[in-house]
Amino acid sequence: MEIKRDHYLEQLKRKAGNGKIKVITGLKRSGKSYLLNNIYRDYLIANGVAPESIISFSLNKKKDAKYRSPIKLGEEIEHIRVPKEEVDRHLPLLSAHYVHISDMTRHGTFHESR
Repeated sequence: MEIKRDHYLEQLKRKAGNGKIKVITGLKRSGKSYLLNNIYRDYLIANGVAPESIISFSLNKKKDAKYRSPIKLGEEIEHIRVPKEEVDRHLPLLSAHYVHISDMTRHGTFHESR
Protein backbone atom coordinates (compact mmCIF):
# COMPACT_ATOMS: atom_id res chain seq x y z
CA MET A 1 0.00 0.00 0.00
CA GLU A 2 1.43 3.35 -1.04
CA ILE A 3 0.81 6.33 1.19
CA LYS A 4 0.13 9.33 -1.01
CA ARG A 5 2.13 12.40 -0.15
CA ASP A 6 0.26 14.86 -2.34
CA HIS A 7 0.88 17.85 -0.06
CA TYR A 8 4.65 17.33 -0.13
CA LEU A 9 4.69 16.58 -3.86
CA GLU A 10 2.80 19.82 -4.52
CA GLN A 11 5.36 21.76 -2.49
CA LEU A 12 8.19 20.24 -4.53
CA LYS A 13 6.39 20.98 -7.79
CA ARG A 14 5.71 24.60 -6.80
CA LYS A 15 9.32 25.23 -5.88
CA ALA A 16 10.92 23.34 -8.76
CA GLY A 17 13.06 25.35 -11.10
CA ASN A 18 13.77 28.21 -8.72
CA GLY A 19 17.49 27.39 -8.62
CA LYS A 20 17.52 26.63 -4.91
CA ILE A 21 18.44 23.41 -3.16
CA LYS A 22 15.54 21.65 -1.49
CA VAL A 23 16.15 19.89 1.81
CA ILE A 24 13.64 17.30 2.96
CA THR A 25 13.77 16.67 6.69
CA GLY A 26 11.73 14.45 8.96
CA LEU A 27 11.74 11.59 11.38
CA LYS A 28 13.71 8.46 10.58
CA ARG A 29 11.74 6.06 8.34
CA SER A 30 9.04 8.65 7.61
CA GLY A 31 9.25 8.35 3.82
CA LYS A 32 11.63 11.15 2.81
CA SER A 33 13.66 8.98 0.44
CA TYR A 34 10.50 7.33 -0.90
CA LEU A 35 9.05 10.77 -1.66
CA LEU A 36 12.11 11.76 -3.70
CA ASN A 37 13.16 8.45 -5.24
CA ASN A 38 9.71 7.18 -6.15
CA ILE A 39 6.89 9.73 -6.05
CA TYR A 40 8.81 12.80 -7.22
CA ARG A 41 10.92 10.77 -9.67
CA ASP A 42 7.77 9.29 -11.25
CA TYR A 43 6.28 12.78 -11.50
CA LEU A 44 9.40 14.16 -13.21
CA ILE A 45 9.55 11.32 -15.73
CA ALA A 46 5.80 11.58 -16.44
CA ASN A 47 6.39 15.26 -17.20
CA GLY A 48 9.16 14.69 -19.71
CA VAL A 49 12.34 14.75 -17.64
CA ALA A 50 14.80 12.16 -18.93
CA PRO A 51 15.57 9.47 -16.33
CA GLU A 52 19.27 10.14 -17.03
CA SER A 53 18.79 13.62 -15.56
CA ILE A 54 17.70 12.23 -12.20
CA ILE A 55 20.70 11.13 -10.18
CA SER A 56 20.34 9.47 -6.78
CA PHE A 57 22.92 8.83 -4.09
CA SER A 58 22.02 6.78 -1.05
CA LEU A 59 24.89 7.21 1.36
CA ASN A 60 23.79 4.29 3.51
CA LYS A 61 24.32 1.89 0.58
CA LYS A 62 27.67 0.23 -0.03
CA LYS A 63 27.75 1.29 -3.69
CA ASP A 64 27.60 4.97 -2.69
CA ALA A 65 29.82 4.77 0.40
CA LYS A 66 32.68 6.48 -1.44
CA TYR A 67 30.52 9.62 -1.67
CA ARG A 68 30.18 10.03 2.10
CA SER A 69 32.97 12.57 1.84
CA PRO A 70 31.46 15.96 0.88
CA ILE A 71 34.46 16.57 -1.38
CA LYS A 72 34.04 13.27 -3.27
CA LEU A 73 30.28 13.81 -3.56
CA GLY A 74 30.76 17.33 -4.89
CA GLU A 75 33.33 16.16 -7.43
CA GLU A 76 31.00 13.42 -8.65
CA ILE A 77 28.08 15.81 -9.04
CA GLU A 78 30.28 18.27 -10.96
CA HIS A 79 31.28 15.52 -13.41
CA ILE A 80 27.79 14.30 -14.20
CA ARG A 81 27.16 14.61 -17.88
CA VAL A 82 24.20 13.64 -19.99
CA PRO A 83 24.96 12.20 -23.43
CA LYS A 84 24.52 14.73 -26.25
CA GLU A 85 21.78 12.68 -27.92
CA GLU A 86 19.76 12.86 -24.69
CA VAL A 87 20.25 16.62 -24.49
CA ASP A 88 19.14 17.07 -28.10
CA ARG A 89 16.11 14.85 -27.56
CA HIS A 90 14.93 16.40 -24.29
CA LEU A 91 15.98 20.05 -24.49
CA PRO A 92 14.98 22.22 -22.62
CA LEU A 93 13.99 19.66 -19.99
CA LEU A 94 17.64 18.79 -19.43
CA SER A 95 18.55 22.32 -18.49
CA ALA A 96 18.68 20.98 -14.92
CA HIS A 97 19.73 17.81 -13.22
CA TYR A 98 17.81 16.46 -10.28
CA VAL A 99 20.19 15.13 -7.64
CA HIS A 100 18.68 13.21 -4.74
CA ILE A 101 20.96 12.48 -1.79
CA SER A 102 19.66 10.25 0.99
CA ASP A 103 21.05 9.64 4.49
CA MET A 104 23.52 12.51 4.56
CA THR A 105 23.80 12.77 8.34
CA ARG A 106 23.72 9.11 9.26
CA HIS A 107 27.45 8.56 8.77
CA GLY A 108 28.76 11.66 10.47
CA THR A 109 29.92 12.99 7.13
CA PHE A 110 27.81 16.13 7.21
CA HIS A 111 27.53 17.78 10.59
CA GLU A 112 24.95 20.15 11.96
CA SER A 113 26.11 23.34 13.63
CA ARG A 114 26.15 23.00 17.37
